[in-house]
Order: sequence, then structure tokens, then C-alpha cells
Amino acid sequence: MAKGWAGRAAALACAILPSVAAAPAHAVEGARNVYLLGSRSLLSGVLPGPGGFFQSDVLVYSGQTSARRELEIGGEIVAGVNGDVLLELPTASWFFAADGAPGVLFGLAGSLPIAWQEVGADATLSGPNGGVVIGERSQHAFEVGDPYLQAIVGSSSGNWHWNVAGALNVPIGQWEQGSLVNVGFNRWAGDITGSLTWLDLAEGWQASAALGFTFNGKNLDIDYDSGAEMHLEWSLSKFTASGFSFGLVGYYYQQITGDTGSDARLGAFEGRVVALGPVAGLTVPLADRAIQASFRCYKEFAVENRLEGVAAFATVAIPLQAAGAPR
Repeated sequence: MAKGWAGRAAALACAILPSVAAAPAHAVEGARNVYLLGSRSLLSGVLPGPGGFFQSDVLVYSGQTSARRELEIGGEIVAGVNGDVLLELPTASWFFAADGAPGVLFGLAGSLPIAWQEVGADATLSGPNGGVVIGERSQHAFEVGDPYLQAIVGSSSGNWHWNVAGALNVPIGQWEQGSLVNVGFNRWAGDITGSLTWLDLAEGWQASAALGFTFNGKNLDIDYDSGAEMHLEWSLSKFTASGFSFGLVGYYYQQITGDTGSDARLGAFEGRVVALGPVAGLTVPLADRAIQASFRCYKEFAVENRLEGVAAFATVAIPLQAAGAPR
């Protein structure tokens, strides 16, 4: 059972969503992923029209490991970890059509995570036999993470919409060796993700999938090289004439190469997780533009080398000028 206020809030959100219709789960060094699982859901392959846009993603996550499961966090080995996270991810983007590429949109986007975290551990371990150095401990902090920059290209044909995004994590956010509550990653990382959506406006159905790969650099302060990662997200939903939608979302994560380096004391430490849950969306016309919101919840299972928990997302996307037609 997930502990703390975030666990109760996330569980309540997951319970409410089906009646009206996450993250930080972990792997690699620090047991955290640069790519935010669950961030691509409804209409992930659809790009807006040209212009500027602002999007706010709020994530509440709560999870824990088994009492004996060890993770390496902040360069230390800890066991029996539980964590609560409240994360705000503001994203600004700009899309434009280039001459000589009819029907194709290009985009640039930047995000800056801001998070409050509370993390506890039953024990901090050291030595070849895992002796206990420190007993139960906990930390909490409100910090700013690493900027996340993206370049995007996409187009559409009939009911089919697609885009490819290349991303770069810039390691200038908060990270401290020995801390349980680092928001930054202290490593460069790149991600490439392709998204595809089938959208039938006449019948009111959409199905989306997004497949991506993350390639991590070495931690700048310790000898730890995180392995490569694969993430797959999907959604299926039904739209109504009122602008409301409901359906299912999910993600699958698998670390595909092991961790290396003298500080990778847990070995390859390859993680895995599967998550499923409900989603509800709403499109609200406002003057000459449309605001889109979605609420989704993920329950994680089939976990290896990660926290297992519940993630609840709320996303609001706002065009900064009159909305164009989807491309």
C-alpha cells in the first residue's frame, strides 16, 4: 500500500475517474526516469495548428518498494523506500509550417519540472555484505529540476496523425549526492519518441500509441552510466458531442541495457513496469480558441527494480492565440 498524502490523493483520483466516465516509477541510477511515463495519452499523434501553446501537467504519485528491495539513490544504497511526489510540469511550445514542406508542422518546446517530494527509507546500506549504516530516515524538499527541450515534426493524412519528437535533458537542476529527494538527474540524456493517432471525428473515436527510447549519459559526479530505456504508451477513448471523452490509458516500460560503472553497485539494475487506468477528457470553447483538459490515472504492476504505486495526472493545454485545425 502506498504511503502518505500523495497515496491517498492519487488513489482517490483513480477511484473517482471511472465514476465520471503517473513518474516517477523508477529504474536506472537514482531509480528515476528522465522521460515522464504517462505524459503522452489522448491524441498523442496530433499536433495543433501553427502558433504558440502552453500546457500544464500536474502529477501526484505515491509508491514504495518491498522491505528488502534495494535501490541506489543519490549515490547511496537504500532499502525499503517509499515516496510521495507532487510535480508541476509547465511546457511552452511553438509550431510553424515551413516553406517547401506542405502539410508538415515543425515545433519547438521547453519544459521545467518543479516538484515537492517526500522520500523515506528503512535503511541505508554499505559494504560488500550490505551492513546497515543508518536506520530509518526520510527527507522532503521543494526543488526545480532539469530543463527538458524538444524538437518536433509531424503531419496527417485523413484520420491518421503522426509526429516524432527528439528531446534533450539539460542537467542543471537540483541534485545532491546522498540526498533522497533529488529532482534533477545530474546527467545528460536524449529521448526519441514517435506517436501515432487514429482519429475519427465522425464516429467520435481515437486510438493513440507512442513508442520511445531514452539514452542516458554518465552522472556528472559519480561513476554511474545508466542504461538505455524503452517506453510505450497508449490510449483508447470515445468522444461525445458535448466535448467530453472517456476511455483507457496505459504504459509499458523496460530498461533494455544494464547500468555500468564503479558506482553501479547493484549491477545492471534493469527495471520494468506495466500500468493501466482510466482517462477522462474535456474540450472547452473559449472565445476563438479551445482549451483541452484531461484527467488520467495509472495503477502500476509487474514491477522490477522500481517503486510500485499509483500516478494521477491532470493536464490543461491552452492555445496562446486562435486555435488552428489539427494537422
